[in-house]
Amino acid sequence: MQLSGMAISPRTVSHLGRWSLVIVLGWLGVMRFSVDGAAALAQVLTQHAMLERLVTEGVAIGAARVLGGVQLIAALLLALGIRYTRAGVIGAALAFWLTAIPITLLLTNPVWIESLGGFPAIGSGQGIIKYPALSGVALLLYARDAGRASLLQPALSILVAGVMLPLLWIGGMKFTAVEAAGIEPLLSTSPLLSWMPDVFGTRTASNVIGIGELITVGLLASWWYYRPLYPIGTLLASATFLTTLSFLITLPGWHESLGFPLLGGAGMFIIKDLGLWCAVVIPLAHRNNNTEP
Repeated sequence: MQLSGMAISPRTVSHLGRWSLVIVLGWLGVMRFSVDGAAALAQVLTQHAMLERLVTEGVAIGAARVLGGVQLIAALLLALGIRYTRAGVIGAALAFWLTAIPITLLLTNPVWIESLGGFPAIGSGQGIIKYPALSGVALLLYARDAGRASLLQPALSILVAGVMLPLLWIGGMKFTAVEAAGIEPLLSTSPLLSWMPDVFGTRTASNVIGIGELITVGLLASWWYYRPLYPIGTLLASATFLTTLSFLITLPGWHESLGFPLLGGAGMFIIKDLGLWCAVVIPLAHRNNNTEP
């Protein structure tokens, strides 16, 4: 496969995906041992339809540490997988379940914006809908490390659909006043985008970004009907995800009092875009029906 004259091999993009999961899972795993990380998990558990009555402060802290430990183990095994295939297989399997299970929170937690009528107006669930793409990366790594070529095409479809999902859903939300107000701090602090509210106003700037994200979704969908268009969608999606990652510095996304490298709430949301960026790049190496995992 070539994009702008540069060949990308399946091996190269699989390494890219591997290290994205190592960073995301490792960073979030470390955060589970912090007060903020434990509090974030406690909020999820206390709002869970089936677990809310079982959660105490002690349970929440213990659960956060267990989850953090498992995330760190998965990250370590994925990293070791470069040299030790068995470690990579176990790490990829762990990473898949660590990124797939949170998706169920869409069914059990109040992640919708009630002032907009609830579903499909998504609020706190915006972080959750980033997980399918991460699951796709984990599944592709499992297919590669375990030698399961039959899983390659399903993994690629999950990758593409997983990237399209947040772009479509969050892009659609850009046309609401709630979302426009939510992205105003991101725009105003970013050297790349701070001009947009001045030129268009915050609401129109949000609409423009939403239109761009929806166009990107249409181009990424070409994976299933006309793959020569897919690289254009990749470029647009990459611009979106890399710009979002820059908010870690410009917002900033670090803990208010402790700073880098501890992530704040916004930072834990933003860091997942590293996985989404890798997820949208990986299919480039397979768009000519390459069957190598």
